[in-house]
Amino acid sequence: MPSMPHVCFAVRSTTIGTTYPVGKSVAHMEFSSGRTTTTGVALWTGAGWNQEGTKSTDANFGKRWLNYGGARSYRVNVKYGKYKWCSYKYGSCETEWKPMYHTGGTGHNDLSSRPGFGTCQKVDAGPWWRSSSSGSAYSYGAGVKFKGKIGIDLSSRRQYSSGNKLFYDIKGLKRMCGNGRLPGVASKVMERFR
Repeated sequence: MPSMPHVCFAVRSTTIGTTYPVGKSVAHMEFSSGRTTTTGVALWTGAGWNQEGTKSTDANFGKRWLNYGGARSYRVNVKYGKYKWCSYKYGSCETEWKPMYHTGGTGHNDLSSRPGFGTCQKVDAGPWWRSSSSGSAYSYGAGVKFKGKIGIDLSSRRQYSSGNKLFYDIKGLKRMCGNGRLPGVASKVMERFR
């Protein structure tokens, strides 16, 4: 189907990671230039907007958030374009919001609650990080904050790597826990008391 030019743009805040230190521990995240974020594509079906697949975009900037002692989510801004595809042969059109590129903007949200991940390992005091792509990627079904504009949020996904890390500075003997997998390969990790 031939495509028509974009109709408008929107910059969306996109969650790419979370940390949950406890006690006197602190944590932060690092996101490096050239790394990929995969976010949802929204398609207008006639009855409303639905997510229809995903698209990956490479970052052209880097960011290291400061250490923080509470639960926090980390966000980057992704620019979306609204596109319309029309088939003149069949007389029908489709409209979608599609990610274009990272804007360089960042943010965070201090969280008021913690998950209950229970797949844990004991860890000693000192630095601990999750940076290997051999495990599960971070993913969040409502990671792209779009609900205020189209009625739904879209998914976000970011693979761990040497440039996409979560760091914990662990104070005292603790446990690191993953959501359904051991913390060295889990998509989300949290710190817990022993």
